[in-house]
Amino acid sequence: MKKGYRFKGWDWQELAEAFEIDLIDLDDDSDENVFLITDFLFEVLNRRNEKEMKEIVKFTKRFLKQLIKQGHTYCGPLWKGLSEIKSDYVLIQMIIPLLAYMWD
Repeated sequence: MKKGYRFKGWDWQELAEAFEIDLIDLDDDSDENVFLITDFLFEVLNRRNEKEMKEIVKFTKRFLKQLIKQGHTYCGPLWKGLSEIKSDYVLIQMIIPLLAYMWD
């Protein structure tokens, strides 16, 4: 993961960059690119490595914070609710199906 990555809160592709996942085409917000990130998150869940999961959650919550700050979509309350989830495992479980909707 890119230490010190600065999220802008634009869209889910920032998570790919922060997690150092190579997307198929950076100009393409296709399902295939979403699947690359969700597959990565599923792998994190399956490994159940607490240290790795905490790092992923830290990055994800920073992203959500910026996404909320941009605040131009009707989903703001949903992103705020996600950012307040205490369980790392549950947060990642909820991010996976909602990832494609994470854009400003």
